[in-house]
This record gives sequence, structure tokens and C-alpha cells, in this order.
Amino acid sequence: IAASSTLITSCTGATGAVAGDKVFVTPVGLERGLVMTSASSTANDAIQVSVQNTGNGATYGASITPTSASWYWMALR
Repeated sequence: IAASSTLITSCTGATGAVAGDKVFVTPVGLERGLVMTSASSTANDAIQVSVQNTGNGATYGASITPTSASWYWMALR
């Protein structure tokens, strides 16, 4: 994720999430400088997440490749 930009991606495998659910997502070990900006259920068993690089990480102004592979999530209908 380039500095001062946002990455939007879909996380598949969110078994039980249904399109239109209200979702709450918490990353595990998100890198310094990255901020979770939104999450939504866009399809069954998938959650779309948006992460922003604030440019305030250890290497200010540089791109960051997120290595966080785990997320806590909860869906409400």
C-alpha cells in the first residue's frame, strides 16, 4: 500500500457472513502506519475491507506490504 493511499480487498472464507450484514473487523498485528477504515459484507462468505497507509510508519512515506493474515470479525443481521 503506497503512502497516503487506501487498499480495498475482499477476504473470502468468512463463513456465515451474508451480503448486507453489518460487520465489525479487527486486524491482528496490523503494521504501524496502517489504519483499518471500513468493512462490509459484499457477498456470502466474504468481507470487503479497506486499509489506509497513513505514511506514519517506521519508514515514513514508503509503501507497506501488510503481513497480517488474521482478522477477528463479527456479523450482525
